[in-house]
Amino acid sequence: MGKSLEKREAREREKEQKNKNFYEKESYKWVEAIKNIPEFLQERKVN
Repeated sequence: MGKSLEKREAREREKEQKNKNFYEKESYKWVEAIKNIPEFLQERKVN
């Protein structure tokens, strides 16, 4: 009984960690995109 519970908890932790990594990567992309918006707008004005 105890072993399957431990396995399940380990799987849950692994899943949470993957989600966390995914969200950190995604939010990093958004931060970079937002930083680039002013440059992007400048380029649009020039063209």
